[in-house]
Amino acid sequence: MLAELRGFAPITQWGEWCQQLAGLSDAGLAEHDVAARNLACAEDLPGTDNALLAPCLDKVDDWAELVDRFTRHVFSRFTQTPETFGNSESRFRAVAMADCLSRHV
Repeated sequence: MLAELRGFAPITQWGEWCQQLAGLSDAGLAEHDVAARNLACAEDLPGTDNALLAPCLDKVDDWAELVDRFTRHVFSRFTQTPETFGNSESRFRAVAMADCLSRHV
């Protein structure tokens, strides 16, 4: 799919972003904020209040900080019983994120 994106001529700002992202390395992609890119896709769509996009991004950043603090707080659950999470720190972090957001958001 990424190879296909490299060959089209973009006619919208979203298309230009897709084309730019398709050409990036993994390291280059890691420099882009996923939430900012997703919200940018909503810009100027019918029914979108563009003035709310920046506050939405701020809210996502707040939630990310909350999840980070929560995950650090409960990390001992993983170190004490890693088998509960299939010996996967990634799985633990996904569960911690879902737990945090469902409790606090």
